[in-house]
Amino acid sequence: MTEKPTLGNSLRRLRKRHRISQSELAKHIRVSRSTIAMWETSQRVPDLMMVERLADFFQVSIDELLSRHEKKTVYDPQTEWFVQDFRNAPEQQKQELIRIWQIIRERS
Repeated sequence: MTEKPTLGNSLRRLRKRHRISQSELAKHIRVSRSTIAMWETSQRVPDLMMVERLADFFQVSIDELLSRHEKKTVYDPQTEWFVQDFRNAPEQQKQELIRIWQIIRERS
């Protein structure tokens, strides 16, 4: 049985994917742990400013956070480091990595 797509379920899934506790998330976005728990169980709903803050924290779109257009990708912790490094790389390095990737794709 699949869980119903709600903001609370998305929030719980993203938090677990990032391996952080409710307390850690609460500290990052400056709310109480009980607030996170109520959001995850759909007892309460965050306001728009908090939804934006959550989306920014998890680096997802608001639509994905609200389960409106959830990405159909499989989380792969082995490649997470690459994605994070790419996001944080200077623009010149990103362009170089893209060129290298294009060469690799052409070979296969």
